[in-house]
Amino acid sequence: MGRPTTAIKTTSVIGFEPHINERAYRNRPLTEEQRTANRERSKTRAKVEHVFGGFVTSMGGKAVRSIGLARAQTQLGLKKLVHNLKRLVSLETQPAASVDMAG
Repeated sequence: MGRPTTAIKTTSVIGFEPHINERAYRNRPLTEEQRTANRERSKTRAKVEHVFGGFVTSMGGKAVRSIGLARAQTQLGLKKLVHNLKRLVSLETQPAASVDMAG
């Protein structure tokens, strides 16, 4: 229970804005402002975690086994390129949203 509070204090002292979701406790529910902030943090976290999840499941993980920084950067760059190409294909194969559905 004390760990998130310590992390928040530490990041604030260093000058970073903490991005840790707040938690509700018994008899102390979250305020609407806290729920909104948690939702925004979760949106960003989900986008990032899906990318790394794709790296782990289909591209051999996040670990890079190479000698030298240049080779490691090349390997990660190729993984990012493959991810972006897969995403492009996915977006292009989805049907376009119809404008007539709104009205």
